Amino acid sequence: MAGYNGYSMSNNAVDAYDHGAQPMSKWRKSDFVEYDEALKPFTLDFLRRHVLKYAEWHHTSSKYNRTDFYKIGEYDINDLKAAFETVKRMTHKVDKKAANKPFKVYATVAKAIWGGSSKHRKIIDHVVYQVNEDWRTKDGKKLRRSYYDVVDYEK
Repeated sequence: MAGYNGYSMSNNAVDAYDHGAQPMSKWRKSDFVEYDEALKPFTLDFLRRHVLKYAEWHHTSSKYNRTDFYKIGEYDINDLKAAFETVKRMTHKVDKKAANKPFKVYATVAKAIWGGSSKHRKIIDHVVYQVNEDWRTKDGKKLRRSYYDVVDYEK
């Protein structure tokens, strides 16, 4: 049915919500798990990319924006598991590289943790890291030099 439901979205968009379609950003992990309990081990980002299928578009907001709506499409749970393992291996390559390289400590650095009220700021704690010459920690995390104070240089 044509028309608008207040200022937020068209009546057709409201109808799409009732039939299980919604914008990508509205999908939550609980929606997927409610649909199929086997989808529980996957991350929300992975499910959005691999399970959702484009359904339709509708006008939303008082500016008549075009918003894409998605539904849960057909999937094979074994294919999803294989794809998820591949994604996990690809995202952890950087960590494995950093773990295999010998780590030579260049300096010990610290960052202050501030607290107190906005008028009376004070340091409540600090975090200490050991970094190499590239200012990376043992786990490969790159630190910004401007945020940290050098406590001690290793010799």
